[in-house]
Amino acid sequence: MITITRDAWRKFAPKAKPAYTQALFDGMDQLAKAGILDTHERWAHFIGQCAAETDGFTILRESLNYRTVRAVRNAWPARAKKHSDEWIAANLLGNPVALGDWAYGGREGNRKGTEDGFAFRGGGWLQTTHRNAVESYCRKLGVPVTNDVLDDVSITLRFAVLEWTECKCNALADRGDVLGISKAINTGSATSSVIPNGLDRRRKETARALEIWDGTQNAIDVPVAPTRPFPAVETPSAVTTAARSRSVQVLLAAMVAKLAAWGEAAFDLLPRINTEVDGVLAPLSSLAEHLKINIAGIASVVVVVSAALVIYRHTRDKQELAVLKGE
Repeated sequence: MITITRDAWRKFAPKAKPAYTQALFDGMDQLAKAGILDTHERWAHFIGQCAAETDGFTILRESLNYRTVRAVRNAWPARAKKHSDEWIAANLLGNPVALGDWAYGGREGNRKGTEDGFAFRGGGWLQTTHRNAVESYCRKLGVPVTNDVLDDVSITLRFAVLEWTECKCNALADRGDVLGISKAINTGSATSSVIPNGLDRRRKETARALEIWDGTQNAIDVPVAPTRPFPAVETPSAVTTAARSRSVQVLLAAMVAKLAAWGEAAFDLLPRINTEVDGVLAPLSSLAEHLKINIAGIASVVVVVSAALVIYRHTRDKQELAVLKGE
């Protein structure tokens, strides 16, 4: 069995909240009984998954204190599309309990119209979520079910160990199967066809743990394309996100205008049609000339401004995400 020292722990998780550190060293017997401390590989895979779920042990509970309509739409696109921006702003922003019921109520044992969605939002080492899972773990461990049970880091460590054991993650760790473990933890099945959220982060944290405690990264499986670790609920595809972006829509409009200009030039090859088109475009051309409007210059400005908006919004979303993760 391996030994976990506080020095090595601080090196791996320098920003860990004190509650996580205390619960870990108080609960080493739980890890030992589950066989997680039998080898460096098992420990590295377990703690790597926990680090990815908690953003380096800085998140105790999932934050539902969203501040912008855009953030809500990005996190729950399917649900949010049914509502106007005004409704979301009035009913969900700055109201974690209401957002919890809206997003999670009526799912996985959460009772709609209650505080279940908020009370059983993600919490602890593996961000255990939903009433069904919490009640199941509490029953098996002999722990009372309360609305604040996921606030207890010692109890959520026991939840994490139980989940790890039930998903047979030790065997997967022995094979260095990060993907299988990530699927088991994030999707509920090691054989799921769904790519887990935050897979790239899970790989990196596991590799760091192996390097610190075993001095090797050989037990990591072959990487695949990284996925964004947060938010973890109903993440829209890149195509869907782009299609909803006003900046992208402006770019598309500029492209359509450019195509229209090329089409106008092509009409020069068709005299009869060209005559009719000239008749339609003549007033616009005359106005543009009178006002000394440079159509090409305007198109260039539109493209540059649109690109700047895309970059600005991307930066703003990253900053907002960082705030949500740290709350």
